[in-house]
Amino acid sequence: MANKKRIREFVSDFLDFKLYDYQMDFIVDCFEKKYVLGCWSRQIGKSTSTALFACLYAALNENKTVIIIAHSDRQSKELYRKVLNFIHRLAPFKQLLKKETQEETLFSNGSRILNLPTGDDGSYIRGYTADCVILDECAFIPDTVVDEVITPFLATTGGKMIKLSTPRGKVGHFYQSFNDPDYAVHHYDYSYGIHAGLLNKEFIDKKRKDMDSFSFSQEYEALFVEETSSYFGSKLINQSVDTSIALLSKVSSIASGSFFLGFDPSRFGTDNAVAVVVKRGNKEIPHKVVFVDSIPKSTLDFQGNFIKRLDEQFKFSKIFIDETGLGSGLKDYLAKSMNYGRMEKVQGITFTNKSKKDIYSHLRTLLENRKLVLPNHQELLLQLKDLQYEYTNSGNLRIYHPPNRHDDYPDALALACQGLKNSESAWFITNSGTGEILSSSF
Repeated sequence: MANKKRIREFVSDFLDFKLYDYQMDFIVDCFEKKYVLGCWSRQIGKSTSTALFACLYAALNENKTVIIIAHSDRQSKELYRKVLNFIHRLAPFKQLLKKETQEETLFSNGSRILNLPTGDDGSYIRGYTADCVILDECAFIPDTVVDEVITPFLATTGGKMIKLSTPRGKVGHFYQSFNDPDYAVHHYDYSYGIHAGLLNKEFIDKKRKDMDSFSFSQEYEALFVEETSSYFGSKLINQSVDTSIALLSKVSSIASGSFFLGFDPSRFGTDNAVAVVVKRGNKEIPHKVVFVDSIPKSTLDFQGNFIKRLDEQFKFSKIFIDETGLGSGLKDYLAKSMNYGRMEKVQGITFTNKSKKDIYSHLRTLLENRKLVLPNHQELLLQLKDLQYEYTNSGNLRIYHPPNRHDDYPDALALACQGLKNSESAWFITNSGTGEILSSSF
């Protein structure tokens, strides 16, 4: 059994940094409680505290097995590397070191620390026995793996279960444990890091600005957001609409500017293809949707020629196409004639849960920061308001449309906004003799 005084004495004698009170409270509970849950903001010392506890627990107790588990090999090794760092830096740990590999550290007192990735189903880690299990980023570990594979590790030892993660919605074993009175819950948002000097207000303000509100709430406020709801919401959409925007047509004269096309193809001629064009703004003028159109049930050749005609009109800086399924053929068709050299004017994006979450997160961030204005286009606005989100049992965000509705317009809009991400994607064509810029993309 450990206590704060003993840990403070150890830290004072051997560490070249101090533990903050919330870190100390967490480590003490890890020693004294059977079930512990850490729901922490990013970058406030969760991994450091956990790695130090793992070393202390193995060093102070004989013949104990500590297993660090994460969904991926990379994640489990990340925490394990911090464990090894402590072992090699601190004499009391290094003196006990008997054997070290990439998967296991063995101490001379018979205790050991292992790291194991679960993968999707945990099939490769069955059959272990542990005195202490540490689940890192455990909101991403499926409930079935925790219940059927990991929990039995403690069946004969009656050992400790320590769960660590940022929230991933009000679903799954991590959220259930957060509300379980048997767990000692340590819930720390970014303010703890600011008070400790690990974070500063400027960093948090920038993160709040750069991230969509869902992601910021989870990653830095350590909050569990609702598991199913409207992704954008009427209030956000309504405040982003400028009714004075007059959308351009296929025959409009186009003034100078930098334009980006997002295109959601139709497949097998069974639905509509949608094109959305966004004009890049600047620090004073927000980005703006200037063109929206749909093509009823058409072949990929027809859609490709439609995009080429639009490009003659707008001279796009970038064209983003949903290349999921048959869309890849459309992207390849256009790339052959429109991409040259290092300039990839036509880019395809395959929609997965992750890629869709990423592009919609960027769109939401633009709207929340009032950097993008929308036209009063009824179908676009209706489909944006229809979009729902939910967290799967494995903690992943899924964005979807309700039954019998569509997301063609939001998909095309989110694709077009990929061109607004940063200026690093800018390209220039220059006269090789004079260096004069002939054309550019910003």
